[in-house]
Amino acid sequence: MRFTILIILLFPILFMSTVLVFSFDAVEETSPMTYTQNPEEMPGIEKLSMSRGGYMVPKYFEIVHDESGYTMQFDLYEDAVFHTLTPEAMEKVSSVISKYNVRSWDGFDKVDRFALDGEGFYLYITFSDGSRISANGSNMFPKNYREVFRELEAILEDESSYQQ
Repeated sequence: MRFTILIILLFPILFMSTVLVFSFDAVEETSPMTYTQNPEEMPGIEKLSMSRGGYMVPKYFEIVHDESGYTMQFDLYEDAVFHTLTPEAMEKVSSVISKYNVRSWDGFDKVDRFALDGEGFYLYITFSDGSRISANGSNMFPKNYREVFRELEAILEDESSYQQ
């Protein structure tokens, strides 16, 4: 939902006036999906790709599930690091997805065309049952975006999440 505020400032000197227009978007309130809110009932994650950041400091994570477990690639400043994640770490990831109803983000695709700089993100998840989540934005974010990315990054950057 877009809100626009129009402010007209009248200056009595020389009969000049200034018009200021501010436009902003409300936080996207997506309807919750009825799939599940219980991480134990959620199908397993087969692949998760996520990135956020601005032009200078993007962070990129990709997790792929195969017969050997969950392999994560973490890129920061174009230096790729690979780790095998513990089952507990993946349970925490699933818990965050469930806790914040990230499934409701599916289809989120918004851009603030008036922003000259800022932050962008994408999140793509494929589940073992074939269902998917696809969300991306630039200076516009789905509900609980900051909390979700903060918690996922904390899990994925924590060395205790890696198998030795």
